[in-house]
Amino acid sequence: MQCKALRDSAREIQSFDVAYFMASVDTLEENTAFAEEHQAGFPILSDPEKRMTKDYGVLMAAGFARRWTYYIDVDGTILKIDKETKPATAGRDLTRTMEELGFQGYRISHIEKGPSGSFFLTNTYTPCDIVWK
Repeated sequence: MQCKALRDSAREIQSFDVAYFMASVDTLEENTAFAEEHQAGFPILSDPEKRMTKDYGVLMAAGFARRWTYYIDVDGTILKIDKETKPATAGRDLTRTMEELGFQGYRISHIEKGPSGSFFLTNTYTPCDIVWK
């Protein structure tokens, strides 16, 4: 659902001149199949070793990633962490927050967790988003 929401909001997200992606703890092959099935128009990165999910504090004890969105500026400063990411409205919420943070003409990255608990830079299930300004 979150992948679809991002896909369906691509035009609005891209109006910010951004690049975005999701991440999952699933394998590259699983993420590739997932992206194709859901017609994701953005990259879905794999983190099967769960290093990134641990580093960002989103890895749960069960091995799944929490669905959080990180807004990070070009210097690496975290501007905001959205711990209430809603899959159905993720695209609209992302563009609204970028407007609030003044993201005109900046870059975004998006992280998501896949069906089998993997964490890829794209979303669904229990993902996490990262956004760079």
